[in-house]
Parts: sequence; structure tokens; C-alpha cells
Amino acid sequence: MRTLTLLVLAVPLFCFAQNPSIADRLAAAKQAADASKWDLAMESYRQARSAAQVGGDRKSESLALSGMASAEYGRNHDDLAEKIAREGLRIAEDTGDRSAIVAALRQIGSVQFRRGQFKELAITNERVLVLQTELARRSQGNRRRPE
Repeated sequence: MRTLTLLVLAVPLFCFAQNPSIADRLAAAKQAADASKWDLAMESYRQARSAAQVGGDRKSESLALSGMASAEYGRNHDDLAEKIAREGLRIAEDTGDRSAIVAALRQIGSVQFRRGQFKELAITNERVLVLQTELARRSQGNRRRPE
């Protein structure tokens, strides 16, 4: 009975401990990407994605994929960057996470810009604008206090 009690109490701790680990990996990857350390960024994003997959954290997986796409874009691997960003977009759309959708679309838009695909870029930017407007409205609605 003691073992069962300890197990029941310990499982939530293990689950909780994993999320900061994913967040830490995403933060380390972003820091490496900001310093143009693409290999280090890619490795950290891969680790974050792996941890997110193991933990069933689809939002973090989508964010890791957008980061991986950014690192590939930084390496001038546009085809791979777009492929990875589209995978992240699919996951973000499946979860309905608008901020993750925006992150993936921004990365796709960067590739489209560099390729000179301005018609496609206009469509992508339109989607980003609509989503950002929705996010801003929600944020403002959450800040209002009932009178």
C-alpha cells in the first residue's frame, strides 16, 4: 500500500518536472539561434521536440519545429526550413494554438520572402495578421475587469 501511495504521489511530480525541461531546452535553443549558433540551436530544438513528443506536449512540439525551421533558415536551407515549418503548422492547427500557428506561418513567410514568392507571402501575411488581431482582441478582453 505504501508503494502505491508513493507512486500515486510521485507520478505528478515527474510529469511536472518534464515541462520545465522542455521550456529550458526551448529557451536554450532560442538563445543559441539569437547568437547564430545554428548547430547548437538545432540540437537543442531537437531535444525539446523529442521531450515534447515523449510527454505528449503538442504545443511545445510545434514550437520546437518552428525553431528548427528557423535554424535551417539561418543555415540557408530554405527547402528544409519550409518543410519543417509546415510540419509545425500542421501540429499547431491540429491543436488550435493560434500563437504556434503564427510562429510557423512567420517562418514560412520568411522562406517565401527570400525566394521572392511575393503572392504566396501576401497570403501568408494575411493569415498572420488575422490571427494576431484575434490574439490581441483576446488579450485585451482578458485584461478588462468587470465593473
